[in-house]
Amino acid sequence: MTDIIEERPTLVQGSEAPIVIREGDKLSPLMCEGCNDSVLVENYLAECFVGIGLQCFKCEHITMTPSLPEGEVFPQMPISLGSKGKYLIGSSVVNKKDVVMTCDQELEFSAKLTDPKKSTGSNLELSSENLNKISDELNLLSGGRFNKYIASAKRSIDHKSPYFRENPLAWSIEMLKKQLEKNELVMSKQTLVALGFLQGYRDLLGRWKDHVHFPVLITEICAYFYHSLIQLIVASYLKDAGNRIAINIAGEEDGERTADLYIRISGSEKLFLEIKGPEALEWTNTELKTGKMKKVVEKCLSNSRGQIDEDKPGALVIGATCLNMGFLEEFEIIVKKVLRTKGKSYPAVAGICIVGLKEISEYGNRSISTSFHISMNTNDHYYKDNPINKGT
Repeated sequence: MTDIIEERPTLVQGSEAPIVIREGDKLSPLMCEGCNDSVLVENYLAECFVGIGLQCFKCEHITMTPSLPEGEVFPQMPISLGSKGKYLIGSSVVNKKDVVMTCDQELEFSAKLTDPKKSTGSNLELSSENLNKISDELNLLSGGRFNKYIASAKRSIDHKSPYFRENPLAWSIEMLKKQLEKNELVMSKQTLVALGFLQGYRDLLGRWKDHVHFPVLITEICAYFYHSLIQLIVASYLKDAGNRIAINIAGEEDGERTADLYIRISGSEKLFLEIKGPEALEWTNTELKTGKMKKVVEKCLSNSRGQIDEDKPGALVIGATCLNMGFLEEFEIIVKKVLRTKGKSYPAVAGICIVGLKEISEYGNRSISTSFHISMNTNDHYYKDNPINKGT
């Protein structure tokens, strides 16, 4: 167990019976580290006992339980035993729902490593100098990775390409710089989308730069900007709604497809969120018929298999930058219909979240503000009690 030097709250075993009996999948017991004779927790799951002491009835040794791994989060309602003190447990406590027991110090430390900052809501002052500053800062943060995308975006624009999909942020910076240099900023759909990408990135950088996994996040922003933008927008939204969000770093489970985010429901249960940003829903597509949108939703569901299943239940997140009049309203109707007709085939999908570029506004002195539409649509065919219906 983790060697925790400072004082922590401790559960004191009041008899030879275990302090806690956990119901659920059968696991090994937690034995006293001092005498290796007393069972402190029957059917022990480490995620349910975080950074607290368990004192043995026989030898009075205090066994400390480990902290969460860096980047891990607590469920919505853990039980905190405070910051210190001893609690005599006369008879075994039965934990039926994998409730997590912890202390104030652990809650504070986890929040420090994983909570994004509150949104500042500040507008972007648009100028060539500020665009260069944003580009140089991202190149520095990413260890020099961003400059190659800037160079490629510049070549693409010089060759009159309307869009550089490989990195929309690099395209936005170079396209806007070119307009500003000619002093001819035109509020076309192209310009508005570029401003939306730029403002979205700027807001998310300010919110997530202190996260413990930021070094990984910033490299993914370079390599997979559009995907990362949707991922962090929905993570910010869910955090603002009162959830604790974990970034699921790719590659941690060798040979397995992993979802992008998760919310911890209990010590043993997570709700995963898989991000999809289909090309068909990008702003460059002006003709989006109902049938095509339906096929896009169905394909996203099909492609989520392996990332969302009954071993890893969760929700699908679909991102869109289409700015067609009435698109978001129509797309949400289609998502609801697909869930009604196809949801039974995807019982581990709790719902589908839509993240759509909604509005880009210009104020005086080239000051820009961007907003995204976010909605969650639940699957009535989810295979168990749907956590989304409880305010996720």
